[in-house]
Amino acid sequence: MRLIFLIKKNLKKIKLLRNLILAIKVIYYTPKTNSKIKFIKNKKILITGANSGIGLELAKIMLSNNNKVIAIFNKDSNNLSKLNDKNLTKIKCDLSLLNNIDLIKKKLLNLSPQIIINNAAYFDSNLKFKDYKVTDFFYNLYRGYNVNCFVVLKLIFIFLDRIKKNKISLILNISSDAGIISKNKSMGGIIYKSSKSTLNAITKCLSLDLKSYNINIFSFHPGPIKTKSNPDGLISPNFAL
Repeated sequence: MRLIFLIKKNLKKIKLLRNLILAIKVIYYTPKTNSKIKFIKNKKILITGANSGIGLELAKIMLSNNNKVIAIFNKDSNNLSKLNDKNLTKIKCDLSLLNNIDLIKKKLLNLSPQIIINNAAYFDSNLKFKDYKVTDFFYNLYRGYNVNCFVVLKLIFIFLDRIKKNKISLILNISSDAGIISKNKSMGGIIYKSSKSTLNAITKCLSLDLKSYNINIFSFHPGPIKTKSNPDGLISPNFAL
């Protein structure tokens, strides 16, 4: 009992120490992995959630390596517009409603991406389940699952013929360790956490079901990166990628 009392009393210090250890690990390992995605060149790449955070940084890196980037954004494209690159195509689409993707389906098919990076994310601000109103919960659940995992399946169906013809070589789904069930030790964020778990399961199923078409499909957890949905992240996207 005394041990539990001491842990509770020093919880803030423990969290601070944990964040310090994570920061040291990031600084130590980043130089070894700093150019891990810079080998991709001369490709057409579709990136969702591309106007900020990880998506924006990925767009910058891909454009700098002579790739053509198809950037899907939700509300505004201010950051993308600042790139002022002829190889950048911007497409506005609210992915929280899957039917919206049908409105841009023809344009996507005409642009013919060879790589798809599903980066767009919906975050429910760590709101605890007991604090939700039932109508608000299911409204946010619907939007969250659409953005965080179901859009992946929607894009697969749109590009299935291209996948079968070996014209898409890679699908990368940006996930989170919040979706790893064994690491879920804190309250709140039920929509984000469960949808990322679902994303991981969907990714695994797709990687097996579509393996015969010579396509790589995998999820990637980028680490404690500071974004709009993760303001307490330890590193900025431009440093991490």
